[in-house]
Amino acid sequence: MQLERALGECRREYDILTDAILNSHKGILQPHIITPAQIVKQIKTSQADIPAEFTVPFPLSATLHNLIVHIIDLDVFIKDNF
Repeated sequence: MQLERALGECRREYDILTDAILNSHKGILQPHIITPAQIVKQIKTSQADIPAEFTVPFPLSATLHNLIVHIIDLDVFIKDNF
């Protein structure tokens, strides 16, 4: 029973990863891979290195982090067939 459960979980994770790769080629970001909150956190961390002309049109707060997925442009890079 535990083996079946583990295999089922692996299958679900594989499906999520496959969907994420397929959707990324369409410009759709899967929140299972990186959440809007993680994107906002990374923007805040990198803000000193981002040129001033590149600004976010709303405050980078936890309450508004879901807006980030509507304004980002997604570029996907696959390395070594992974």
